[in-house]
This record gives sequence, C-alpha cells and structure tokens, in this order.
Amino acid sequence: MAIHNDPITKCTLTEFENFLCQSSLQKESSAINPSCGYGSFHLQYYLNDKMIACSVIDILPSGISSVYFYYEPNFSFLKLGVYSALK
Repeated sequence: MAIHNDPITKCTLTEFENFLCQSSLQKESSAINPSCGYGSFHLQYYLNDKMIACSVIDILPSGISSVYFYYEPNFSFLKLGVYSALK
C-alpha cells in the first residue's frame, strides 16, 4: 500500500493470492525435471525473526525469473530488491 498508494480495500488476502500465489505454470511429469520441480516460489528475508522482504520467483527450465519483490517500507534504505537480484 505504501509503495503503490493502493487503498486498503484493494489489499485483501484474495487479491494477494491471485496476484502472487496462483501460478499459471504447469507441472510436467518428465524425467528431466529436478526433484524439487519447477514453479513459483517465495524467498523470504528475515531480520531478528521479522520478515522484512519477499521475492516471488519462477523456476523455469532455462533459468529463474523474478516476478515481484515486496518489502517493509521502513527498510527501503537497505535496497533489498537490489540485494535480492544480486543474490
């Protein structure tokens, strides 16, 4: 809400799930797929047991795609999106 100036009515659990949890990636049953599989994942970043950022990524056969990154606005000075991209 702080970054995009979205109203609180737009920030529901359903909206979050539709935007960042539901994946259009289809699972394949192939011997070449890794055991962990391809798909969408959330990489969470913690500081003193508090989640301060989350990177949403897709693991694909040809690489990794960054879908979205969100963070606690109080930690914007850390440039966590840059850190996540370099990691």
